[in-house]
Amino acid sequence: MRRFQNAFMIVSTISIMITIVSCSALDGGVRNQVIGRWESTAALSATQTYDFTKDGKVNYYHSIGNYNDTGQYQFLDDNHVRIAFPQNFGIPQGIFEVSISGNVLKLTSQDGKAMSWFRMK
Repeated sequence: MRRFQNAFMIVSTISIMITIVSCSALDGGVRNQVIGRWESTAALSATQTYDFTKDGKVNYYHSIGNYNDTGQYQFLDDNHVRIAFPQNFGIPQGIFEVSISGNVLKLTSQDGKAMSWFRMK
């Protein structure tokens, strides 16, 4: 009986571990979750958007003056992303700590300022 319980515990533990690893692989973590369009209305009631593409490009739009620019993003690790644009007209860029919870993307700059962006459908 004891041998059966030990075997059952080992099989259960392995099954749970496989399930956790499989779920993590399916969502791809933050690197895959960031892909898409994100919007913020925090600055002067203006709309700003980041649109992250699979190929490492990021498009930025600001509603005041209908300003657009295309830059690059690169994950430095699972929690940090570098965002760079050829022009710097006040576009949030640099190295950010990145996290996603539900439909909220949080970018925290190296000086501790956090910005929240909301996934657009």
